[in-house]
Amino acid sequence: MSRVAQWSATLIPYCSKTWVTYLASTCWKTGLSVPISNLFYGCYELVMQILSRLMMHTEETEAQLALLASVSMDLMTDVIGPLGEALTLLPAGQSNPGMNDGPSFRFTRGGTAAPHQTSAWKLFVERMNEMSAYCGILGMQGSSIPALAGVKASLARYAKQISGASK
Repeated sequence: MSRVAQWSATLIPYCSKTWVTYLASTCWKTGLSVPISNLFYGCYELVMQILSRLMMHTEETEAQLALLASVSMDLMTDVIGPLGEALTLLPAGQSNPGMNDGPSFRFTRGGTAAPHQTSAWKLFVERMNEMSAYCGILGMQGSSIPALAGVKASLARYAKQISGASK
């Protein structure tokens, strides 16, 4: 099993069974479309969790709330945007010849954040670090997506910011 397949297998459990069935039955993607879609939806879910935490905070200070707001906006521009644009340049797959892929921004499962600050912030850092590493693996596999390097760096930077502020 390739490293991309291994990492995809770890991201797919975060998707609902319905979404995986949808991918497999109606619009099976080829090449880089699958791992980039997995990365996009993992990042999108993370943004929704951070925004959820921002709106339903319990123990965060004003500075920590400002950081969550800043990071969520930065993730949208530095991660979601470039990945979404990259998806639109990839083929949609054999079931849709001549068409390109693209994000649907649909919710595939509940994306609420953990109820306690410590666990929520650890989850954010862990997920950002995992997805940053996934970008690196895709790059090592010879991905031709130029946005991956910037996305990788952004995810690592925001993970470090949140980790530093959660102490």
